[in-house]
Amino acid sequence: MLDLDEEEWCNVRRIQWRLGNPDEALPEQIKGRRLDSHITASEVVQKHDEDIITMSGIDIDWIKGYYASLYPAKIVRDEVFQEVEEALREVGGKVDLGWPMAIVMATRR
Repeated sequence: MLDLDEEEWCNVRRIQWRLGNPDEALPEQIKGRRLDSHITASEVVQKHDEDIITMSGIDIDWIKGYYASLYPAKIVRDEVFQEVEEALREVGGKVDLGWPMAIVMATRR
């Protein structure tokens, strides 16, 4: 989503890992809304499907802690995590997670 003005930047290269369909990661309220691409014809885009940022053995306590680190001022009741905890129990209590990532490299003119 980073817009680089071609008059200011050249040699733009975007490297993307596991970005897939942006709608997959969006909250239900905004899924399906069109997101304008800021990629121009002169830019190079490399897409990779493999995970490069992964964590193994994620459990409900890790998820609660991660959420608390993202929103430290927000107190979340345990019921909010109940559905996630039930889903984790169905798969043995732990899962592996992978994050999408993008790097943009460019040269200022």
